[in-house]
Amino acid sequence: MTSATATQVKKTVKPTRRRLDAQMIPTIAAVVIFILMIIMGQALFGTYLRLGFVSSLFIDHAYLIILAVAMTLPVLTGGIDLSVGAIVAITAVVGVKLTNAGVAAPLAMVVMILIGVAFGLLTGTLIEEFNMQPFIASLASMFLARGIASIISTKAQTFPENNNFDFISQKITIIDNPKISQDLYINVGVIIAALVVIFGYILLHHTRTGRTIYAIGGSRSSAELMGLPVKRTQYVIYLTSATLASIASIVYTANIRSSINTVGVGWELDAVASVVIGGTIVTGGFGYVLGSVIGALVRSTIDPLTSDFGVPAEWTTIKACTILSENPRETTNINNTWKYAQGDYTGAEQVDYDDSCWENIGIPHSFSIPYFMAKDFYVGYGWYRKHLQLDEKDLTKKLFLEFDGVFQDAEVFVNGKLAGRHVGGYTGFSINISDCAKVGDNMVAVRVNNLWQPDVAPRAGEHVFSGGIYRNVRLVKKTPVHIAWYGTFVTTPELEEQDGKSSSVKIETELCNDSDESGTYRLETRILNEWGEEVAVTETTGRLAANECKVWMQQTEPIQEPKLWTPQTPILYKAVSSLYKDDELLDCMETPFGFRWLKWTADKGFFLNGNRLVIQGANVHQDQAGWGDAVTESAARRDVAMVKEAGFNFIRGSHYPHAPFFVQACDELGLLFWSEAPFWGIGGYGEDGSWSSSAYPVDKTHTAAFEESALLQLEEMIRIHRNHPSIVAWSVCNEAFFTAPEAMDGMRGLLRKMVNRVHQLDPTRPAAIGGAQRPIGEGRIDHIGDVAGYNGDGAIIPDFQNPGIPNIVSEYGSEISSDRPGEYNAKWGCIKQNEGWKGYPWRSGQVSWCAFDHGSIAGSTMAKLGIIDYFRIPKRYWYWYRNEYAGIAPPEWPIDSAAAKLKLEASGTIVKTDGTDDVQLLVTVCDVSGKWVSQSPDVELRIVSGPGEFPTGRSIRFEADSDIRIMDGQAAIAMRSYYAGKTIVEATSEGLEPARITITFKGGEEYKEGVTPIVERPYKRYVREGKTEVIQTFGRNNPTITSSNANEHTPGMASDGNIRTYWKASAEDKSPFWTVNTEKGLQLKEIQLHFPDEAARRYIVEASHDNNTWEVLCDKSQNMQTEQNLLLSFSEEVPTGRFVRIRFLENDKAALTEVIVKGIVLE
Repeated sequence: MTSATATQVKKTVKPTRRRLDAQMIPTIAAVVIFILMIIMGQALFGTYLRLGFVSSLFIDHAYLIILAVAMTLPVLTGGIDLSVGAIVAITAVVGVKLTNAGVAAPLAMVVMILIGVAFGLLTGTLIEEFNMQPFIASLASMFLARGIASIISTKAQTFPENNNFDFISQKITIIDNPKISQDLYINVGVIIAALVVIFGYILLHHTRTGRTIYAIGGSRSSAELMGLPVKRTQYVIYLTSATLASIASIVYTANIRSSINTVGVGWELDAVASVVIGGTIVTGGFGYVLGSVIGALVRSTIDPLTSDFGVPAEWTTIKACTILSENPRETTNINNTWKYAQGDYTGAEQVDYDDSCWENIGIPHSFSIPYFMAKDFYVGYGWYRKHLQLDEKDLTKKLFLEFDGVFQDAEVFVNGKLAGRHVGGYTGFSINISDCAKVGDNMVAVRVNNLWQPDVAPRAGEHVFSGGIYRNVRLVKKTPVHIAWYGTFVTTPELEEQDGKSSSVKIETELCNDSDESGTYRLETRILNEWGEEVAVTETTGRLAANECKVWMQQTEPIQEPKLWTPQTPILYKAVSSLYKDDELLDCMETPFGFRWLKWTADKGFFLNGNRLVIQGANVHQDQAGWGDAVTESAARRDVAMVKEAGFNFIRGSHYPHAPFFVQACDELGLLFWSEAPFWGIGGYGEDGSWSSSAYPVDKTHTAAFEESALLQLEEMIRIHRNHPSIVAWSVCNEAFFTAPEAMDGMRGLLRKMVNRVHQLDPTRPAAIGGAQRPIGEGRIDHIGDVAGYNGDGAIIPDFQNPGIPNIVSEYGSEISSDRPGEYNAKWGCIKQNEGWKGYPWRSGQVSWCAFDHGSIAGSTMAKLGIIDYFRIPKRYWYWYRNEYAGIAPPEWPIDSAAAKLKLEASGTIVKTDGTDDVQLLVTVCDVSGKWVSQSPDVELRIVSGPGEFPTGRSIRFEADSDIRIMDGQAAIAMRSYYAGKTIVEATSEGLEPARITITFKGGEEYKEGVTPIVERPYKRYVREGKTEVIQTFGRNNPTITSSNANEHTPGMASDGNIRTYWKASAEDKSPFWTVNTEKGLQLKEIQLHFPDEAARRYIVEASHDNNTWEVLCDKSQNMQTEQNLLLSFSEEVPTGRFVRIRFLENDKAALTEVIVKGIVLE
């Protein structure tokens, strides 16, 4: 009967599926998040699955894994241990102190662990014997431990040499690959962390103590009723937690080989975050030690991932200056609510001037908005006015207006008084307005002009020179004794000598006492690593006389094993400078910097941190479609990110100092940067009066002031940018050889002065000569500096092959101009010759001209040389480089299909309103299935509701073959707002399905429909009034292209202005030709040919826009007459072209002394 019943039961019982415990979901989610973060990092940056990254992740965060295990125990009971970070601090300080006193490392470690045990016992006692809540008890232990650590020492200490802690940090290589980034290695610290994890797992899941911990978390009273040893277990929990914190301290301290009383600040929160991310419930009773480990790995991956994404450090860390007290320095962005009027207005600086009819604008702003690559631009004056509210407390401070850039002559008035003036369009400046300010409403008025001035640099250049306050403006309030504007200079002097293993940090800080009293002051500088942890500190006390500015020198103890800044790992440290009077904090300033060293060599190229790095770069101008030079921080960051995405590792700032936020983006995203002073020349220069003048003054009455202007702007550039690790050279010029012959000696003299000034101001970086490819022969300028940059044909001219100095091709590909879409190919240009694009051991690398299309006084031919168009849509060249350098395959190109609908995309949907942020909108024409098509109908973007403005106002229309163009089925533009609110933007095109997107603008004054001022700026291409056609002369020092050359008769000798030199084809050349690249689209008026001797020559003269398709201008293929000179004039049917070629039919007569081309630059 029983048997039968049992059989019956088997038949009726159905198998049940094991259900996933809902409490497991957070832990599983943590695992998924970690995997997704690694996948994302690998997909976007290509380094997250490298064995080197995995090794660093575990070695650098072994201490956090240990702390996560430690924190799991109290959290499982519903408690917390806030003392773990402070225990790390006190044990680290004691451990290093003991070893420096001669105590053996093993004994020091024992003492460190015993200290942890003592604090764990204290916390357990407070909880169990005095009935304190774990939060309060561990908080008391935290304050006690931190206080004792500070009493013992407040200065950074390092281990003595050959201490026995070293064995913990020694690398143990598991997999040794040829590439260091593919090595898999650990150290003893990782092994210790693994043992701690195993211990925690066994304790919680295989012992009675572990079961009791879970029971307490479920209900302490129930655990006590079951007879479990609750009190004893609580002691075990906090003893274990504190002991593990001391072990984490040993591992961490051994890794960095130093200690400081502030180490571990906030680590308790990181540990709690790891535990919670891993799925442990803060109310207790459920969680896993392995989940906490996963949480620690997630937390550890956040920092490198946000760094690679270029998230500013301040988004994820607390500002160091505000940890302990309020910073007396107040910095306020004042980009919003300005008034602007174009023209010059008498009395506009006065408080009661009526500006009610002026335009409402925000900064950044340009005279030329909306600007779309026109050759001409407004030249004259513009006025800006803004109200500032100040109270009595503000007037006890020193008040400064800081401008990041005004082109190019700015007079700053406050309440009708001239507060200061700055001349120079590309460098920032600070104006002290304290004596002009008053309580209440203050009127700031800025009179700006962009007039060409014969004694102000630059005198020439092929960019556009629009006026305006085109970079950020800030109001800064400081105490009378303060750190000066950009007053710190941070270097790492021993880093190269120590092969990157250690270096002190040297800090030069300019302090200003703007009071009438002398005093004694204390300057404390703390060095924080990428996690915000203090790794060194130095302190200096001294006197400052009344109204004195003085540079104080400081140097920290060596920092061991600093993380090096590279393009692959752009790790930034921070120097936090705090100025005190007694214990009163007067000023605090943070200076990001990086540990890295560089070396340019003449025979082996460029080295970063001791490793050869082949430079693959792009030149970048700052302006963008519609907004011209007035771009936001976000727009500049997008530019840097696009260059980075294409696989480049270098940007040349063409040809002037870029904004601080542009260089900051290079620091954070990992791109080397070549910073250039605005001493600049242009081919076809003529009489003074415009930016097509001689680079150096011909009139000697202007030379002294011009040299002062060039040197001052060089000094300002270095002061502003000297702490950026991305900057690897200070270039003093670009193509300054486009100077009148009679002024060439002056030009060379100024270059020498500028090079010497670089050496004085920053001995850590070389002085470069940018665009050093002319003149050839006598009077060369490439050897004046430490590094030579050769543009265009300079890459192939024999004189500059293996030139005996460090060198780089600073521009290539400027022969190729195109609209989008362009070719899917490289833009090698001249360096295709002899496969020069592959590089040479003695050459540091090569830099494309250029990343982006840009405005140019040289017309659209020179404007469209970018691999990305003016609207920031890539041409197919960009996709080629991205595939070649970054290994990312190109997308599917648009198909030739019927357009049916529009797609509207945004670079972001939450945008700030302070003038530092904007959103890039991209419209794509699609077919019915949503595929991108090449059709380009007219498209309009319109703000349906809410705040915001395009360069043209509330709407913008894209049309094929217009300045605001749609091409290849796509159009794009940046949009910004100075008011908060939700904005709906709609894209429409006749007969197509429209598209909409919502953008949220945050911060500042709310937009109110019908109340907030509306901006409308209908576009009309600017044409200068009274414009006359100017015939310019080309040839001298312009780039050349030839089929060959005989020894000592190089191509440039036919365009050097010297009738005693000449080009001659090599004897083996069967199809000789010589070409001059005027670098401008020209309406040709005259061509002069001069030959070395009188002879009957057969040749053909041709012109081309693209160096591919040629038009015959003069056919002398049947010529039998002797001649030494030829003059071609064009008056009726005027040909056009950029390149002029002379093609010879006889080798032995293929020679030219000089070629001169005259013409009018096309639009």
